[in-house]
Amino acid sequence: MFRNHKLAWHAEVSKLSKVYGPVFTLWIGPLPFVFICDLDMGRQAFNKCDFSGKIYNNEKHADMVFNDPGKCLESLRRVSLTAIRKYAKSKALSEVVDENVRQMVDNIAKDVAINTPFKLKPYAYNTFVNIMGAAVFSKKINNDQDVFIKTKYLITEFLTDLGPSLFLYQFVPVLQYLMADPLAKYKQYFTDLMTYTRNIYQTHDKTHDSENLCDFCDILIAAKHEAIADDKQTAPYLTDDNLPAALIDMLTGSEDRVVLDEF
Repeated sequence: MFRNHKLAWHAEVSKLSKVYGPVFTLWIGPLPFVFICDLDMGRQAFNKCDFSGKIYNNEKHADMVFNDPGKCLESLRRVSLTAIRKYAKSKALSEVVDENVRQMVDNIAKDVAINTPFKLKPYAYNTFVNIMGAAVFSKKINNDQDVFIKTKYLITEFLTDLGPSLFLYQFVPVLQYLMADPLAKYKQYFTDLMTYTRNIYQTHDKTHDSENLCDFCDILIAAKHEAIADDKQTAPYLTDDNLPAALIDMLTGSEDRVVLDEF
């Protein structure tokens, strides 16, 4: 079925869901595969670290997207939502959006002739990632081409790159002796992005000023210091390993991928 597919594998599965409903079983050889194509049902089913391949949650750090329900998840989500609310009310958000949208329009005008069709997705992606980069840690992601490429892969390109190979690798054990790990590239790019984010986080932490919170990173650091000073129950979970992972969630979260996939 997927051998000669023309669309990305997730698009092929989406087509099947319109015929068989949001939850259906597809047999691959002797093994049944259950596909969940409903967003709310998927959030409940996949809100387990078991489904993250231990990339986002392991012995070194925990995040808030794939974490198991518990005090760690609750603590990280609480401070992350607080950061989003505070930033959304600030003047900085409108300024960042205005600057990047204006830059996108200028780039389109420079690159594309009048009355000429063009693909919007590359421009929209560039704008989206730079808005998120500014909001998360006051950085324009596309100023570092290596980080820009790897961030793009983690947000959207991995979907078409992996295809059905991930399902075969995970659910047909014998193939693991014959195939390279299809997630190897994803794991390496995540590790590189984690290093990049941790370096920014550490710089912000060293220059932390509670009176000058410019981005999500500053707000999370302020929450960490407050939790430690007040001996709050959240303090053990707001670590210098978990908070960078939470920042990556904000930059490359699954909700963001849905937005980009619509273009």
